[in-house]
Amino acid sequence: MLLVGEAIQAMVTTYQQVADLKSQRDSNMITEVFDPIKNTTLKELAHIEKLRKAVVEAQNEVNAADKSREKDDGVTLSGNQQATHRYDQASRALSEAKEMHKKAVIEFRQDEPKRIAFLQASTEAQLQYHRSALEAFTKLASELRTIRGNSADSVPEMARDAYINGANGYYSKPQPDFAFTATVERKASTVPGTSQFVSFVPRSLCLGEHQPATAAARTQCQALYDFEAEQDDDLSLKKGDIATIIEKVDDQWYYGEKGGRHGHFPVEFVQVI
Repeated sequence: MLLVGEAIQAMVTTYQQVADLKSQRDSNMITEVFDPIKNTTLKELAHIEKLRKAVVEAQNEVNAADKSREKDDGVTLSGNQQATHRYDQASRALSEAKEMHKKAVIEFRQDEPKRIAFLQASTEAQLQYHRSALEAFTKLASELRTIRGNSADSVPEMARDAYINGANGYYSKPQPDFAFTATVERKASTVPGTSQFVSFVPRSLCLGEHQPATAAARTQCQALYDFEAEQDDDLSLKKGDIATIIEKVDDQWYYGEKGGRHGHFPVEFVQVI
């Protein structure tokens, strides 16, 4: 796999891991925090508010009954009794409303530690999520640094492979050319006119392939990278080695000699000196 593909795969894996953590956190928040608050806490608060309004209404009724009693005082006995009865009922209703409201508030406060624990759990869930996400991305950053370093180290090797295999994957080093080329010679013939015969010799002989250059024409080069021979006609080089260029085969390959050994090596792997 290309190193950039490895880097992308590492990123995809990490982001998926963090997405799963977020999904798990959201699910836990719903079941452990939001649902209990919605189904219990909010309903109890609404009930307490309803009881508080009942106390206010009962207090208003007591005030109204008291005013009515003062208004009817000294008018008739029956009217006074009715006003008093209304006042007594309103007072009892107020007392009951206050008692119910007080009881509900006490019960709610008794469960406050548990309710606050829900809120604390939500905060801890958020904290754990961010810790896990930080750990995942820290690991990803370390992996990407390693992959980047491996990529930088593999540049010479990739360049060598590119010269061996070609940019499109089908290039190969020049092989000895044993094709034949025709040479035409004219010979005298016993038949009137001129006749010809054709002889065939290897093209390599005509081109003088790998013919040694003169000492004055030879050029030396220094290896910029390590090059490991992969075929019998390759010449292995170590970074810093000095080799003699016998021939430039093409734009990509030299044919040369080092330490009595001969072979091909890439042009871009050496610097002419």
